[in-house]
Amino acid sequence: MHAKRTINVVGVHAAGEVGDVIVGGVLDVPGKTMFDKMMYFWKNADDIRQIMLNEPRGRPSKNANLILPPCDPRADAGFIIMESEEYPPMSGSNTICTTTVLLETGMVKMQEPITTLNLDTAAGLVTVSAECESGKCKTVAFDNVPAFVFHLDLKVEVPGIGKVLCDIVWGGMMYAILDISQVGLTIDSSDGERIVEYGERVKRAVQRTVHPIHPENPGINGVTNLVFTEPLQSETSGKSARNATVVSPGRLDRSPCGTGTCARMAQLYARDELLVGESFRHISPIGTEFMGTIRGTTKVGEYNAILPTVKGSAWITSYQQVVLDPSDPFPEGFRIQQQGFTLDEAMTECLLTRSQDLLRSEPIEVMLGAALHAFVRVFPDRGLPAMFNESHGRDALGDRCDISQTVGWFTTMAPVASSVGSSVLDTVRRVKDARHQLLRGGWPYFASRYLTPEGQASFGGHFPMEIILNYLGRYHIFEQVDGLFARLPAPDLPCLYPDLKRFSLFEILVTVDIGQLEVKFSYPRDIKHQSRIEEWIQQYRILLEEAFTGTEPLLSLNDFPLLSMGYKDLDRLAKEILPTIRGPATLTNLEELYPCTPIQSGLLVSQARNPAYYEYATIAEVYPPAAGQLVDAKRLARAWQELVRRHSILRTVFVESISPDRLYDQAVLRDWNGEVMYPQDLPGIEFAPGHSLHRLAICVAENGAVFVRLDMNHAISDGASTSILFRDLALAYHGKLVGSPLSQYRDFVSFLLQDDKQKHLAYWVDRLSGAEPCLLPLSVHSEGPSNEIEFTRVSLPQPASQLRTFCIRNGVTLSTLLQAAWAMVLRIYCDSDRVCFGSLVSGRDVPIDGVENVIGPFLNILVCQLAFDLHFSPDYHHSPTE
Repeated sequence: MHAKRTINVVGVHAAGEVGDVIVGGVLDVPGKTMFDKMMYFWKNADDIRQIMLNEPRGRPSKNANLILPPCDPRADAGFIIMESEEYPPMSGSNTICTTTVLLETGMVKMQEPITTLNLDTAAGLVTVSAECESGKCKTVAFDNVPAFVFHLDLKVEVPGIGKVLCDIVWGGMMYAILDISQVGLTIDSSDGERIVEYGERVKRAVQRTVHPIHPENPGINGVTNLVFTEPLQSETSGKSARNATVVSPGRLDRSPCGTGTCARMAQLYARDELLVGESFRHISPIGTEFMGTIRGTTKVGEYNAILPTVKGSAWITSYQQVVLDPSDPFPEGFRIQQQGFTLDEAMTECLLTRSQDLLRSEPIEVMLGAALHAFVRVFPDRGLPAMFNESHGRDALGDRCDISQTVGWFTTMAPVASSVGSSVLDTVRRVKDARHQLLRGGWPYFASRYLTPEGQASFGGHFPMEIILNYLGRYHIFEQVDGLFARLPAPDLPCLYPDLKRFSLFEILVTVDIGQLEVKFSYPRDIKHQSRIEEWIQQYRILLEEAFTGTEPLLSLNDFPLLSMGYKDLDRLAKEILPTIRGPATLTNLEELYPCTPIQSGLLVSQARNPAYYEYATIAEVYPPAAGQLVDAKRLARAWQELVRRHSILRTVFVESISPDRLYDQAVLRDWNGEVMYPQDLPGIEFAPGHSLHRLAICVAENGAVFVRLDMNHAISDGASTSILFRDLALAYHGKLVGSPLSQYRDFVSFLLQDDKQKHLAYWVDRLSGAEPCLLPLSVHSEGPSNEIEFTRVSLPQPASQLRTFCIRNGVTLSTLLQAAWAMVLRIYCDSDRVCFGSLVSGRDVPIDGVENVIGPFLNILVCQLAFDLHFSPDYHHSPTE
């Protein structure tokens, strides 16, 4: 047989942990230190690790050690450690395995009864002392690099577990150490799966909390392993403790872990629980042991460190050649374990509910955003992937047709053209906005892509897709305890028909089963970058777990569809504008934000010049429902709060606009209590941006009569709204205000925004061509405060019936008659035959359902221009003063 590559390997394990040693077939690589060589293999020759540790030649639970010429002249040999997910700089069990092979194979001469040698590692020079007898290496003791503590009692918030206390320690690798009782477990090999699951969860939380850096080698940084411990025990010969070490890629170290033993001794020494010279027996989950001793102390940078020694035994199990056939379809091996993960019930519930609370998003948007963000983290050297969303498609028809109970295939697949933000939540909100830009959930895209020639021509390059994610939701029918059906797990299918075409390169299937979120990845088994893909999957899990942990709400563009803005505007809104609102102005309390109507903007500008403008108050007596009864003021106040909850305009405040083209926007708050007072003397109300725009005062007279005074800002109400308010107030008082309004003031704003402004502007430019302003002369004798407003009642000598008769006879309305009279007055006062003035009209003549029951300023000002005939002479000749 012609082999492309042959690697000579000695099979060996130390205390149950496999650490095979490569003794031939791999040449030396450039590097001034073993750390440099380790990094060279990692970046340029990682195929050796893949061949050794991937199936079919290896497995993820194995380690491999590569013997190389040393860089340190004091060393007898050098070696590099390879694990399934990384190249650790130091490992105790692998040092014991490598020493045993070096001596028992004669690569380094054995001297009985004690052989001492120095090994060059990526962590530094390690001195080894081996007890030898009859050509057998009985035990191996190694003087490890100094071990020291970075942090004691570090508080870490772990999703689904709560707060735990960890110690962060260097022992040749970076470790987080904590008592296993903090997660509610015990060290038992039969419970290994849960120990690993909880250990990985704690480790990820630690990685988010702290990032230790070795003071002498910044290239060594970050916590990569975790040690669960049980309480320290005293023995006649020293101390002992059980441990379970969780290592990559999410598995238990079968041995007590050599560097973990060093880290544990450094932790115990820092806590004054283990002294220099005192022995320490470290016991693994399967009952194997390493013996440790602190032989002295030193300093590493600013840290107090111990000089640890660890002793254990290894056994050679085989001598083999690993061969790579040129025709082998798996030159770098493969891993057939299920790629995916499961989130527990607490984490699943948090993800499904908090996505709505914090982002007003659907779970699918969290799934898509986290997958995209994780991909960019792991593959920063390439552009964004083409991600598609597969959905059930039953909502594509909207309210036109209910197919929720119809059996059939309504699936849609559509691209999610989203950018990536600075955080996972930022990316989720961008995905949310991108999804909502798709017409009808992507159904028109999907239909045209496969069913029309134009769609096939335009979108033909979209198949096969790069990534497709399908969130199936909850299987409620299978979760019923007494249900007729139960869901069974599908069998793993390691190989399908080789010519079967895939829909996409990566398929991500997400389901919720028995309250737990299950994520499964499917992709070609011979795809490149296997280790990075696995890292992507791990990062995906991390992001899903951390997405809503201790997070503030985040706004998205889709939350405010009536506004045109970007993400910087959203951040300014959250940080600068919303805090100016008086009251509960949190992001979760913001229901809507949209522009002011032109009439509102005009009113607010006038109020900015003079706060007294456009304030009005209505005073009314409240009659009891029946004779002999009294009006309950408290009940009346509760009825008013019900109105505030019912009509969004009553929960509206005006804020600084995020657009430079406007002065104000209006914000609707979810939770806003209307101001109610029971005064004797009623102070003035301040209508200011960010403040309440109305107030109800309830006054109870000595005789029991009840009066109300309603102060309103005209920018949120009109004349018709007053009657609606008092009608609904009476209904609410009697408990008869049922149902929800068909529309809100927002719908009127939306209608106005859809108008063709350019068309309207052109119309009025044409109509008002040549118009000049009519400015009434001011009285030079005016006295009093500038913000004082006066009202004058004018009584007409003609009875109303005579005016109506005149209007009917001449085919005009009373409004037209009054405007004509006003035009004649302006003609005299302004001394002009062309007059122009505004006329306030109702704006409720719009195609909005239930507009007659909506509260708000449905006002409009129409411009009236009137040109008098030069020969026209009114039927009176009074002076202007008359």
